Amino acid sequence: MVVTAYTKEGKTTSSKHNSGRKSKLADRDRRVLKRIVARKRKQSLSEITSEMNRHLQDPVSSKTVKRELHAANIYGRVAIRKPLVTPTNAFKRRQWCRDHKCWSPQQ
Repeated sequence: MVVTAYTKEGKTTSSKHNSGRKSKLADRDRRVLKRIVARKRKQSLSEITSEMNRHLQDPVSSKTVKRELHAANIYGRVAIRKPLVTPTNAFKRRQWCRDHKCWSPQQ
């Protein structure tokens, strides 16, 4: 005699599977969002949201965009611009250090 999962447990699927609210963005929408952010790194959240809404049929809120970006490990940090140290500039800096090596604190 074959005992089925239903007669043994009273149910056939887990209640945790497929639970919770469905995401507003599909995988394709997430890829579009990443592409928008990668194109211009210094955009504000409102600019990203308005550009995202041009691509979607249903508009999304800025909170949704922010949540999806955080889920993709993209945060509101922009790299600090650092001056380029050219070989000439590096040589001049070393030269300045050598010239001022023996200076006293008063000088």
